[in-house]
Amino acid sequence: MTLDGLLDTNIFIDIARHYSSAIAWLNSQHLQFGVSSITRIELMLGARNKAEVEKIDRMLRPFQLIFPDARDSQWAMEQFERFNLSHQLEIFDCYIAASAIRLGLPVVSRNVRDLSLLPSVLVQVPY
Repeated sequence: MTLDGLLDTNIFIDIARHYSSAIAWLNSQHLQFGVSSITRIELMLGARNKAEVEKIDRMLRPFQLIFPDARDSQWAMEQFERFNLSHQLEIFDCYIAASAIRLGLPVVSRNVRDLSLLPSVLVQVPY
């Protein structure tokens, strides 16, 4: 399957919070998106009970799951070390960006501030 972008965690948080702009945007798309395993981890970290875990699983099921490889891990570590102290960049963002770069995909995200720090990352703001 050819992917058109990698959906960032904040998109799914907005959908889970029933933000109409996020839901309308996703429903209007005729593109194929992937989701990083890191996004799945981030969402599961926020789950408070089994019902929320099941909701996250259902929400992510339609999307291809992308796993970081060794090169992604090295790049993420380097960027984290470069920007964490100066910009409080989170390691999860580095991993998601690394996989997107490797696959030649944009990161679909509202997190322009953090992702734009990272070299070669293309960010698409969806709504």
